[in-house]
Amino acid sequence: MFGFLSNIRILYVLIPAGLLAAAVSFPNLEILSSDDGCTTTDIRPCYDQGTKNKIKVLKDNAGTNAFSACIQNANPNTSGTFAMETMSCTEETVAYCMLGNSGNFIREFNGTCQDTEPPEPEPEPLPDLSEVNISGKFINGITKAPISNVRIWDPEIGMNTIITESSSSGDFSFTSNTTEIDQVSTLYTNYTTGCYFQNWGFTSISRNPDDSLRLKAVLFDFKPGDLLINPITKTDIELGNIPLWPAATLLLSSDIPVKVSISYPEENKVLGNNILQNDHKIWNAIPLEHPTTVRLTDQNGNVYNSPEVTLPNSDSCSVGRLNFTNREFTWQ
Repeated sequence: MFGFLSNIRILYVLIPAGLLAAAVSFPNLEILSSDDGCTTTDIRPCYDQGTKNKIKVLKDNAGTNAFSACIQNANPNTSGTFAMETMSCTEETVAYCMLGNSGNFIREFNGTCQDTEPPEPEPEPLPDLSEVNISGKFINGITKAPISNVRIWDPEIGMNTIITESSSSGDFSFTSNTTEIDQVSTLYTNYTTGCYFQNWGFTSISRNPDDSLRLKAVLFDFKPGDLLINPITKTDIELGNIPLWPAATLLLSSDIPVKVSISYPEENKVLGNNILQNDHKIWNAIPLEHPTTVRLTDQNGNVYNSPEVTLPNSDSCSVGRLNFTNREFTWQ
């Protein structure tokens, strides 16, 4: 029925059923969907009046009055709505009213877009994060037992100033003031305790480009990755269980001056001493229940790798002795 309208950007026409029987002319859909008049502006509301030959925009109150008069006319006028592409949107709802049987019409554009998606909800404002309360529990990485007397300290101040210390149940909590953090500064904490693997820092709080904060907690658990909270969305942060790995101290004796290093691939970290000497002591460097290799480098750049050693959990707080003589290793 409407095959001749294949190139017209009209999507639908709604005509009151009672008017179909009236002795009025069916609206010329091709003229109604003309892209003249109000389609050339994004000012809304907008009214235009058209004939078969031209369409003109009705200014001020003339459009409102003319459209209302047409709709309220005692003589039945054909009216309805359709959708078309305009400057305002891809599918704008357009109301029309035919002026009797003349073929002339008035259109109303009020900016209602059929293709408009509902606006994105406004994000909830972040709480005041000038202070962040951090809590958690230190546990033995092997036995999962709580660890008491772990001291948390500020590396900017020094080890002698303790922020807090874990309780007999391993629990800890402290507050970090974040007001001085910007995109080039970071707020750090470290922890210290005997008989456990030495750490490379504990928590760090830094600022994202969008001014939000992120927190990272270093975990030495032989699993990839650390604990990351990004962004921070609340003032109270519960880190959960923080595993510390029990370790033994390395005592190395060599008949030639060497450098020493121990790598921990899962943690992407290295402990050691780059000074050429015959005797080395590396505190808490051999994690228990985990295969460990010691790497030596002599003054000529020659590298020597020791056999793997796995010390049992019962060796906590003990010493692993390694002898290197005549280019041969011996664990004692």
